[in-house]
Amino acid sequence: MALEVLSSEKTYIVRAMDFKREGYIRDLFSYGISNILVGNDRLAPAIEVLESLELFFKDGALIALAGKGLAKMGDKDIPFWRAIPVPPGTKIKIKSLIKPVYVGIMGLSYPFKGRYSLSRGAKLRFEILNGWANVKDIIARRVPVSIIEAYEKISEKIVNSERSVQFHMQLQLQFLEKVVRHIQLVREAVQRGAKLIKVKISGKEYEVWVEEVEE
Repeated sequence: MALEVLSSEKTYIVRAMDFKREGYIRDLFSYGISNILVGNDRLAPAIEVLESLELFFKDGALIALAGKGLAKMGDKDIPFWRAIPVPPGTKIKIKSLIKPVYVGIMGLSYPFKGRYSLSRGAKLRFEILNGWANVKDIIARRVPVSIIEAYEKISEKIVNSERSVQFHMQLQLQFLEKVVRHIQLVREAVQRGAKLIKVKISGKEYEVWVEEVEE
């Protein structure tokens, strides 16, 4: 139930006060998504990576990465915007690109609200992932690329305009709710037996959920 920080460059553990102000968290949308995907409260503690981070997981964990960056589990790339099971004894390397990367970890424990530097040798506690028993719907815990692209497109327009910070906050909350609704609908479909397939339309690949309908 512990992980160790092996190396850290401009990395913090963050826990938001609320979603009514941006404050010290640079990207509330990605922060909230990283927690939602692992089943945490959206205001739970998460790790914010502004440059680079290497973690060692002594025990199995469920994590999710959100934001802009690269990550590897051993020599394999880790996809963003979805829940990922981490086997015991695993090292993970994360690097941010332009924007922060947020690491949500199921049951990550940190009693303080705020933003605190995460240094080499630090140890954090979390909820151990024992097999698949407590995350049978893990395949449903992913955010469609279409939602991410739509959010980023609108968000960029707001940043480059004279619209208020409050308007941006409302946009983030709106899209967080959209993600929560999407995941809930997919979880229900998975319970009914829906399968995830990939299709290509006009050369672009999409993920589609297919469910058998009884006549």
